[in-house]
Amino acid sequence: MAGNIREDVLMTECSFIDYRLQDHGVAVLTLDNPPLNLTTLVTLDKLLTVCRHIATDEQVRVVVVTGSGNKAFCAGSDIGEFASWPARTRPSPLWSDCPCRQSRL
Repeated sequence: MAGNIREDVLMTECSFIDYRLQDHGVAVLTLDNPPLNLTTLVTLDKLLTVCRHIATDEQVRVVVVTGSGNKAFCAGSDIGEFASWPARTRPSPLWSDCPCRQSRL
């Protein structure tokens, strides 16, 4: 399925996470939050959505994670949004919810 684009997970303009399934079960997941591909609550939510989708897609054999642009793969979290998080919405360790922990991936 060359060029099979998962439109249900992609957004136009700045997609934050771009997911494409290429030939031979190769899934390419691209962090797309220019210029430094910082992680935010939005990008982490989209990343978890894509990971859940990948975990259930039997066609996926391998996942390649990359970053858009030429400055950084991912320079870390956007610390500017930390102060705006109410204590009840502060993220718990994402690893506990990450479908990538499944042995299939």
